[in-house]
Amino acid sequence: MKKDVIVFNQMFDENLEQILDAVNAYLSALVEIRPDAVLEVSTSIEDKKAIWTGRIVEPREWGEEDLYYGYIKIIPISNHRLSLSLVQLYCSEPKYITYWSGFGKTLSKHLTISDVSHDLIDEPWKFIPDKGYDQQMLELWHKDVTAPEIGIRIGVSPRTIYDRLRLLRVEYGEEIVPFHHPAYKRSKSP
Repeated sequence: MKKDVIVFNQMFDENLEQILDAVNAYLSALVEIRPDAVLEVSTSIEDKKAIWTGRIVEPREWGEEDLYYGYIKIIPISNHRLSLSLVQLYCSEPKYITYWSGFGKTLSKHLTISDVSHDLIDEPWKFIPDKGYDQQMLELWHKDVTAPEIGIRIGVSPRTIYDRLRLLRVEYGEEIVPFHHPAYKRSKSP
């Protein structure tokens, strides 16, 4: 069974329409190389936000399996900022990784990469890829649930929770993954 692998995960100070302009420009170039490639678009609602997903496929003859490259996911991050979006690219087949890495470079070249360090983040767990239980764990952490309680809910040990939080903190910083539990900070402050 093949598994989609995230190959690009970047925050942009752009709205959906601006990102889609860059997506369309890249797809126009891709169609010159792969003329049968098409984009299948879907949207879903998560946490009152419209998540845009585009799968790139090459349809085959009836009875044959379609050629599936992977997909792009565009997630609006903040309800307070209309122009902050997380763009994730997922590759389905290793031999197409060059298409996806080129796609990521094109997006980074044509869109404004966000520096979210100066912004208030209302849902910081959305800034990390939705891999395993990472987002769920970080959301609970930000909602004052302790590591032992998170471990019970997810089915892992508290030590595993602390270790995973430490690794995520190294990768995404203390602003997204706080060093101390939020309840601990509040209880120690005057």
